[in-house]
Amino acid sequence: MASSSSTKKITLKSSDSVTFEIEEVVFQSIKNLTDDVADDIEILVPRITGKILAKVIEYCKKHVEAASSYEKLFDDKLNKWYTEFVEVDNVTLFNLIWAASILDLSIKTLADMIKDKKPEDIGKIFNIINAYRPE
Repeated sequence: MASSSSTKKITLKSSDSVTFEIEEVVFQSIKNLTDDVADDIEILVPRITGKILAKVIEYCKKHVEAASSYEKLFDDKLNKWYTEFVEVDNVTLFNLIWAASILDLSIKTLADMIKDKKPEDIGKIFNIINAYRPE
């Protein structure tokens, strides 16, 4: 096992100037969020707030941890973690979808939210007023 001092660290800076220092292996999971992945000291992650970037990093760390410990990516323990991870308010969920790093999980959660719902209930979830008209 490599020592933590030899692990390359990368600093990410959110659109609202919150910085995060992460290991390079975690960065590999989220580098599609950045415009430039050169050997910068600090990499700007545009259009993503610190709150959402923290969630994305948390997700990526868990994903890397699961892969490195040879856990099945979708075993019961990990599925429970994923379910709890996306138990967030709608604005946060939509921002996670927008961040796209966790698009599949976020979309699945969104689909589960509207599954078997009446159109008026779906309208309430998305704050749509009078979207459905019988005529």
